[in-house]
Amino acid sequence: MQYSIMLDLTRYVFNLAVALMFMLLSLLSADSATRPDLSGMWYLNQEQSDAPGVKVRGLDTGRSSEGKKVRLLQAALRSLAEPPHTLDITQDETEITINEGTERIVRTRTLYIGDQKLRRASMDGEPASYRAWWENSRLLVETVFAGSGRLVEVYERAPDGHRLYVTVRVEDASRREPIEIRRVYDLVISI
Repeated sequence: MQYSIMLDLTRYVFNLAVALMFMLLSLLSADSATRPDLSGMWYLNQEQSDAPGVKVRGLDTGRSSEGKKVRLLQAALRSLAEPPHTLDITQDETEITINEGTERIVRTRTLYIGDQKLRRASMDGEPASYRAWWENSRLLVETVFAGSGRLVEVYERAPDGHRLYVTVRVEDASRREPIEIRRVYDLVISI
């Protein structure tokens, strides 16, 4: 009788462990299903994208006595005014590498995904911190500048997979409203 109870208890624990394992696997696969593959070579569709010059032109970036804050804000505004013409993106489970090509330079950024802590970075040589995470099917990248605001980028692949929408927003405490630019990229090569 005691052996029978132990056998039943062992079966129960085993079945419970198997059920929990399948539930965990289904949750993990559902989580990764909401993370689209952004990989590929993307080319800026200027006709579908916002014209950055209209939104950025004439903005006052502050007085020169504010030094570092002004330089950081200027770097963020430059990133809005001079959008990358190409994005070459590769990704795996934990990181995404984006090679951004403009007429003058190619900038490579490797983003580590998932943890909510801020990581050190720089923008045009100025120190900053960033964090990157998935929110449903969108990749969010928040770059924080010491005491001078933040830059938020949202990457979202179109349902058909042939377009990538990138929304870039600069938020600064000295401004009432953030500056937001929407860029549209067309898929050239799928990696």
